[in-house]
Amino acid sequence: GNIMGAETTHYLLEKPRITQHLTGERNYHVFYMLCKADAETLLLAGKAQLMQGNFEGADRAFAAAAKLRPDDAKTQAALALTAIARDAVAPGGAGRAKADAALAQLRELAAKDSGSNYDLMVVNTLMRRQDFPAALAALDKLAPKMKDSPVPSALRGRILLVRKDAAGAQAAFEAALKDDAGYLPAALGLVAIDLQANRTEAAVKRLETFVATQQHSAHWQTFKVGWQGQRWAEKE
Repeated sequence: GNIMGAETTHYLLEKPRITQHLTGERNYHVFYMLCKADAETLLLAGKAQLMQGNFEGADRAFAAAAKLRPDDAKTQAALALTAIARDAVAPGGAGRAKADAALAQLRELAAKDSGSNYDLMVVNTLMRRQDFPAALAALDKLAPKMKDSPVPSALRGRILLVRKDAAGAQAAFEAALKDDAGYLPAALGLVAIDLQANRTEAAVKRLETFVATQQHSAHWQTFKVGWQGQRWAEKE
């Protein structure tokens, strides 16, 4: 049959049962699962810890995954991202040195890999550090790996816009839309340029035209759902 509904029941976590249990009873099942976790499960656990800002927990999970798969690029990248994220929260000191080493490792992984994931990690890290010249150089290496994709040009546009190069940013966003006419981040980038130049009517017209021509695209539907959710939350 089909599931018609569900209900969640809250209950207390009995701390004693984490370390001991009565005869005939079991400990919490999640601890058995973690003890027998494979590398993929540990990577997922580490990412969850990283998203919550628990760097120590992320380090432990990623380190355990690295022991199971010491030569795995995904595991190495995960450990590198933890060091970079830790430095972003508390920059400077020994953490910055570890983050620099982690960034160098990501660059090595990107150079060896034909895909774009590690290159995107490098670009994102450099953009967060506001090292825009290095980010643009990294985009030059990323672009050949993502031919016909709007992402590299749109990222370039974002960087140039922050650097107040409106003409360069506009050219980059327009190039992204040539690759994908429905790529919302590029369209919003052009709208931002219009607004910065006090061309409010042009910005509204540009956005209305985009919505009219791309309202059934995946990018627009994702944006619409997120925007509606935000409006609903504001009303609450």
